Parts: sequence; C-alpha cells; structure tokens
Amino acid sequence: MKPAFSERATIFGVDDDCKLTGGPIQGLFDIIDSAFRPLPEAKAAIVHIDIVGTAASARIDTDDISGFRFTDFFNLLKVEGQWRVVSKIYHTHTAA
Repeated sequence: MKPAFSERATIFGVDDDCKLTGGPIQGLFDIIDSAFRPLPEAKAAIVHIDIVGTAASARIDTDDISGFRFTDFFNLLKVEGQWRVVSKIYHTHTAA
C-alpha cells in the first residue's frame, strides 16, 4: 500500500480517550508491519468516491482487519499524472 501514499502524507484519528492521535503516514506502515495480520475473513468496500479535477476523496469501510472495523477517509491529489493519498483520517468502530 505504501506506493499509493505521498511521502508527505499524514494519518489522524481519535483514540479511546477522545484525543487526537497520528502524524506522518510512516506510523501506519509501522503498525501494519508489526501488529496487523491478514485474515481471510477481512472485508473492504469502497463506499464513495468524489473527484473534482486533480482532487479526490474516498470513503472505505473495512471489517475484521486483525479484529478491528474501520471507516477510512482518504484525500488524494493527482500529481504529475498520478493519484497519491495525501491524508487519511479514520474512525475505529467499537465492538458490537
């Protein structure tokens, strides 16, 4: 997934204490490499894409990603002819 992101991309969310958490996108890559495991039950759906010229946003809902369920919002820019994610914000759903 790393090639889809700008090297200057960011990721932000809200933790269990309702505090802002995040920073450079490398933090996401580090967590995926160390803590997340692929599961055959994992599901993902592109819920919405909105494109205006060289700017776009996408909502993706995932379920059972190492036991977690997320809603991700990606902001993309088309730079030198290629789409790159420049920011990701997310919501972690509580277990039902």
